[in-house]
Amino acid sequence: IAPLVRYHHERFDGEGYPHGLTGREIPLGARILAVSETLDTLCNPKSYKKETMSYDRAVQEIRAYSGTQFDPRVVDALSNLLEAGYLDE
Repeated sequence: IAPLVRYHHERFDGEGYPHGLTGREIPLGARILAVSETLDTLCNPKSYKKETMSYDRAVQEIRAYSGTQFDPRVVDALSNLLEAGYLDE
């Protein structure tokens, strides 16, 4: 799991860190972790923020960064889970 944690801040467009990896250079698990961590952050209260979003709104927000910050295939998979009812509030 260490490589997944290490690379989950890489961006699909290569603007992330620590190595500026792009697309499929980023391990798939790290690309999934990046989307899931963002979903968790948007939908759940944190010590540094109180407001949260619905899953539907959070997926819309994540979708806005599909292809730049996030792998479009991972975002599509998340959208499909939402549409299939696996992400009920």
